[in-house]
Amino acid sequence: MAKIWRMSFRYGNQGPSLWPQCFKHNVAVITYKPIHTTNLGKFPHGLPKHLWKKLAPAQKASLRRFVYEIKKGDTIFVKEGTRIIGRGKVLRPYAYNEKNIVRDPYGSYWHHQISVQWERNFPPVDILLGSAQQFTVIELTPPQIEELNNRIQAISQRPRTQEVTEGEYITAEVTFRKRNRDIIEEKKRYSNGKCESCGFSFPNRYRIKKDCLVAHHKIPIGARTHSSKTTVDDIALLCPNCHSVAHTSDPPLSIEQIKKLLI
Repeated sequence: MAKIWRMSFRYGNQGPSLWPQCFKHNVAVITYKPIHTTNLGKFPHGLPKHLWKKLAPAQKASLRRFVYEIKKGDTIFVKEGTRIIGRGKVLRPYAYNEKNIVRDPYGSYWHHQISVQWERNFPPVDILLGSAQQFTVIELTPPQIEELNNRIQAISQRPRTQEVTEGEYITAEVTFRKRNRDIIEEKKRYSNGKCESCGFSFPNRYRIKKDCLVAHHKIPIGARTHSSKTTVDDIALLCPNCHSVAHTSDPPLSIEQIKKLLI
């Protein structure tokens, strides 16, 4: 009987997500430092012993499930934070893929992979399944599967013609960090119009004169304990996509880290 699994695709506990790359290439990936470059398909479970001994208990359990227990036809749900954001059917079980497909922000390729056909229009679900959140890979129990399927069904049945009222004026009192537009305008004045991460050019692609680049502070203003000087070199001009990717992590990804994701 096919099994149903829940898996997360983050670098470390709270690190950057590798899910966009996994989704793009239709794979699931896992790695831990001791076995990073070891093809576990050549060994039975628990071997090489000297490498498995270096793994923490939760790592051993997740790795065992990923390499030896997930089979063709199984289903994998993707966990990110307190949400399930993806679902896919396993096409082929574990293989050590030496092709450089999925790369973390620090330049390492993840070769431990499972081939998965990810659904393209899966509706994200706010749900936290079970208490074993420290495990990268867990098999879902029948009650957990039922609860998750009920949530998915409820979201899928929401009417697409739902209407809301927008545009009402409200008065709000907020506290925010002041940004100096002068330094941003100075940065844009000497820009070539290209995103500093991916090189995308709005003028070249869309034949428009409007500047659509976003000013990204390399050292977030919100992280400062007091007002301080900002130079032109402290600001990067990014396209909206790269700017969003930068803020998928806290602290934000650096320009170099984003560039590595695009390789």
